[in-house]
Amino acid sequence: MIFLVCIVLGSTGLLRDRMVIVSVLANAVAGAGYLCIIVERAKKCLDFTVTLYIVHFFGCMLHSGLPASIEWWVLHFTSLVFMAVIGEWLCMRREMRDIPLGSNIGRGMATRNRVPPEPSKGLKETLSGSLKSMARVSGSSGSLKN
Repeated sequence: MIFLVCIVLGSTGLLRDRMVIVSVLANAVAGAGYLCIIVERAKKCLDFTVTLYIVHFFGCMLHSGLPASIEWWVLHFTSLVFMAVIGEWLCMRREMRDIPLGSNIGRGMATRNRVPPEPSKGLKETLSGSLKSMARVSGSSGSLKN
């Protein structure tokens, strides 16, 4: 598509190069959005991005040989960094969102008719009950020795 636009505009030099740069960087931003959807974890974004660019590198190598220009390497390394950093940022924003606790999920007829649980005892009642049961156990064990 880039070459078609350059042919229509009548330019094949600087305009084509700039369009390639913009398209590769736009691809990195779009890839960062897909990282947020697919990977969902900020820790895994760098691994996934590097793997994706290694596959891209081998595809380019199979298509037209080893890229020889330094500009290609700089552009794709910059694109890799953009994709990883923006993807991690998006994933961290997604991970830090609040978890809704008051949702209506699971509030069907079965949960509406359920009897609410009794309130729990206070700390004082729980401790006094524990002490009484310990006294009974120690008193009964003393009678077993006789």
